[in-house]
Amino acid sequence: MKKVFLATITLLGIIASQLAQAQYYIIPNLTPGRNPNSVNQDNELAYGGVPGWSLLATGDSASAAQPVWTGVQTLPFAFQMNGQSFTTYKVSSSGVLTFSTAATAVPPTLNTALPSAQVPNNSVCVWGTLLTANADYVVSKTFGTAPFRQHWVQFNSATLPFPTGTGTSPIVGSLLYASIVLEETTNKVYLVWQRSSSQPQSLTAGIQLDATTAVQLPASPSVSIPSLSDTTPADNVYYEFGPGNQPAYDISAASLTLPATALRGANLAVRGEFRNQGTQDVTSLTVSYRVANGPVVSAVLSNYLVPTQNVGTFIHPTRWVPSTGGVLPVKVWVSLPNGQPDQNPANDTLRATVVVADSTMRRKVVEEDFTSSTCNPYCRLGNINTRAINTQPINRNKQVEIKYQQNFPSPGNDPYYTVEGRSRFDFYQGTGIPYMMLDGGWSGNSQTYTAGILDQFQSQPAFARVQGTYTLTGGRLVTANAQIKPFFAAPAGRLVVHMAITERHTVLNARTNGETDFYDVMKKMMPNQYGTLLPALASGQVFNLSQSFDVSTLPSIQAVEHFDSLRVVVFVQDKLTNQVYQGEQMTLRNPLATRNAQTGPAFSLYPNPTTGRTALQLNLSRPETVRVEVLDMLGRNVLDLAPQALGIGAQELSLNLTHQAAGLYTVRLTSSQGVRTSKLTLE
Repeated sequence: MKKVFLATITLLGIIASQLAQAQYYIIPNLTPGRNPNSVNQDNELAYGGVPGWSLLATGDSASAAQPVWTGVQTLPFAFQMNGQSFTTYKVSSSGVLTFSTAATAVPPTLNTALPSAQVPNNSVCVWGTLLTANADYVVSKTFGTAPFRQHWVQFNSATLPFPTGTGTSPIVGSLLYASIVLEETTNKVYLVWQRSSSQPQSLTAGIQLDATTAVQLPASPSVSIPSLSDTTPADNVYYEFGPGNQPAYDISAASLTLPATALRGANLAVRGEFRNQGTQDVTSLTVSYRVANGPVVSAVLSNYLVPTQNVGTFIHPTRWVPSTGGVLPVKVWVSLPNGQPDQNPANDTLRATVVVADSTMRRKVVEEDFTSSTCNPYCRLGNINTRAINTQPINRNKQVEIKYQQNFPSPGNDPYYTVEGRSRFDFYQGTGIPYMMLDGGWSGNSQTYTAGILDQFQSQPAFARVQGTYTLTGGRLVTANAQIKPFFAAPAGRLVVHMAITERHTVLNARTNGETDFYDVMKKMMPNQYGTLLPALASGQVFNLSQSFDVSTLPSIQAVEHFDSLRVVVFVQDKLTNQVYQGEQMTLRNPLATRNAQTGPAFSLYPNPTTGRTALQLNLSRPETVRVEVLDMLGRNVLDLAPQALGIGAQELSLNLTHQAAGLYTVRLTSSQGVRTSKLTLE
């Protein structure tokens, strides 16, 4: 988690700008690593990338030149502000949410300090944004359950204007995700900074009640959001605007530390952090936890001295010893600071889920590599490093590897790029390559991967068994049969099984980064990138999964080079946490049958070497429609004959390469019997 501190604030204290008049207090949460009260767990992606968000406005040339209001929106609950109850609001493209829905004048993009005659009464401001036609949106979504729901209004991928001048010229390449959050019952307002790519900005952040009464962050109108790149809440920053006076007694659950997985009978500490958000120092508190529908376990912890806006740690004196397995919800909450009722119970609780297994087995680490033959030199160096580690005799049975070729950087023409591979990259919210995932957890540059990291992951016990076999038949059909056995009771839809067909060694996808040999390249995921969701399974219950795929249906540019070098990797992954519980390379059942499976119709090339013209000669035992392609060392198709319908007996096809440069070429013949390749030297 990144720790972000704003330059305008050096101490964690209460910001009291115009407090007496505005009757709001502000609490900065500069390093929470989560959203307010952890209600919103959504990733921070462009509109359409995460379901459930409603579109309020789309930027266009008109809104870029002159800010506009959205239509009037309806809140899912009544919200109190300035002694009034509101159920509707509207939002300006310049970053102002107002409950004064009859207002017609739109706050301009060029913002000022509050209070301002340009802002309607009863408004919340992230004032100073700009919606252009560059995929800029205002969106909304409601999270949580009554009586503490949160209604989020997000400026999604908004553009930033230059902080000087007219305020209507955008900063090229700027990107901002910032949200205004309205909380039910507490009537609190949160301003959440989620993502930002350009600094500094000049924003006004605060609340205006009327033309003379407002509360704002001290740096307004030059509030600058720090650089935030994580697409999860892990680096988010937010400010809490509480109505009235700051409570004397208010403690919030700040963090919870529990393992994601555990073995039945383990001795687990329930620990975490709490923040004192009241005005009184905290000397004692009650910490409680409950697992699933079990009893509440409470304890009073004392001997603290936690001043306002400081954080304290807790360890519950009663450790949790799981007596049953399964996917178990854990609820932990803090209460009774100094023995007094907490005046803001909405922020007291945190929840986690722990997978508790009945038994374990030795783990095989699943390495998912995202790379490209156009990524130089980093992907090449990363692949060299990974292969050096994996081919060490001591490491050969510790891992399985899948390489997903990507279609960037420029020229982005790796022929073995697939939409499925890109989907896995997006699933992990990758931002660049080389990018490597280990068991859905460790993510980093494959150049920094070490045998020590592999051992660290491989030493963790696996909570499922994965095994199976596959066959290669007819030079085209891959059939896999896997057995998955979780060691814990898994609810329906929680686990997903992925099967990936990989090719052990390829050369025809060489492009611009200097690599000439590629290993464990993903050719197809069965049935697709989303895998197969498992039904509810009891601990130890086996699920059988069969999948097949005809590799001859792949696009010609992605065609298999050597059918008998295909492998099948299977792994089981937690759909919610992304953790991979176990992986395995399946066993080939018919290795002898594949020795000639690649040949299909045998052919020869004469003359070879040649100065330009050669003949492909073959003898068919049955009529066939064949396709012949010639590829250069970069995998580019330099000759592609139209499909030829050939009869029984000796056949000959002429290949004219007189216009090609001297070098080594690959001739590929595709038929209903499979794919056959042969090298051709052009002098």
